[in-house]
Amino acid sequence: MIPYLFFSLSLDRYPILENYLLEAGDSIKVLIDLRKGQTLFVGPTGAKYQAQHLIYQLLEATRQDQNPVMVSTPAGVERMVASNTEMYQKAIHQTSSLRKSLRFIQTRADSLHQLSSQKVDFSFQHPAWALYESQKQIMGAQFAQIIPSRIVGHQLLPFFRSARSYADLGQPVFEQLPTQVASLLQVQERYGWDARAPELIELLLHERYLMALQENTKLFPQFDQIDSDIRDRLYARYLISNIEHRAMSQEAFEHAANTVTTPWIRELITQMQKHLVVGADLSSHTFIGFEGNPVAIKDFEGKLVLISFWLSGCVYSEAEFEKVILPTQEHFKDNEEVVFLSASADPRHSVWKSTVESGELTSEYSLSVYAGPENPMIRGMGIRSYPRKVLLDTAGRFWGSRNFPEMQRI
Repeated sequence: MIPYLFFSLSLDRYPILENYLLEAGDSIKVLIDLRKGQTLFVGPTGAKYQAQHLIYQLLEATRQDQNPVMVSTPAGVERMVASNTEMYQKAIHQTSSLRKSLRFIQTRADSLHQLSSQKVDFSFQHPAWALYESQKQIMGAQFAQIIPSRIVGHQLLPFFRSARSYADLGQPVFEQLPTQVASLLQVQERYGWDARAPELIELLLHERYLMALQENTKLFPQFDQIDSDIRDRLYARYLISNIEHRAMSQEAFEHAANTVTTPWIRELITQMQKHLVVGADLSSHTFIGFEGNPVAIKDFEGKLVLISFWLSGCVYSEAEFEKVILPTQEHFKDNEEVVFLSASADPRHSVWKSTVESGELTSEYSLSVYAGPENPMIRGMGIRSYPRKVLLDTAGRFWGSRNFPEMQRI
């Protein structure tokens, strides 16, 4: 099968095109008129990309036609009304073909109403399906195979995301699932499911999670009920998305590694297991000290090591340093059994030095080191966004990531 990938275009951080399919060997030119809000694909294979673009526009138009919501507490709404009464009244009451009414989600009933309003009265009569049928010959075999899974993903994802968020409301949520699951199965019966559609994989991840809750079973057996190509991607997506929030157990990785058959996903899981499973030995990794000297994890044997990875100029890195890292360092400043490494992932060594010399993102309680984006620990742990924290035990083994409130009790 001809290789493909997804591409996106942004202008000043604002997305213009997001996750468009791109097929190897194609030749296109994208013309974007920001004033008129028009996008045109031209070139030898431009027609199939224009068809793809029009389908996504139709799906986006449906999404934009829904009322916006805001999750808040009754007290939060009261404060908003008190401080911005006029704005609140406009948001609630002034609607038109362009402006929708804002809905506040405050209670259990609000949540269930919101979930019910997101249910899709599924039909292949949606304009996106009609356009797909008229253009699938132009798009070619590969696009024609993947796009139905992307369409149903776009249509049903809002509901399944909300259903997962509201799953703690119990039976009333589960009662709304069958019709939406039936819609998903209709697409599978007519077009099949394509594992390469990221929207479908996310959708099935939520759906399997809800099924596990409803049937009171574990999640992985739910994955195993699906065809292997999709099942393997569910394992990969689950491990990747959850590893940033909590350390995964050895058993979880072993089950995934023993089940997955797709070679590149098996290799991905193996690499993750080496770096991200609780107890993984990371003691061999090194960084560069401010004077150019190597700083090895092994140098701190017998001590807990908290490594904070950051980027210069990143507002999120700065906020975490001020609100989380520095207060934690001050709390443990007299504890010789805890070491803090302030590790820069800046692409350029000179930028890191300049930041440290300015006193930003570092303190007297931490050791400033340079990692760079290609550092083996960063690559091995799959760190792609910052800030990121990594906690190592006294033997340099992975203990956890993200937030560590338990450190206050060490």
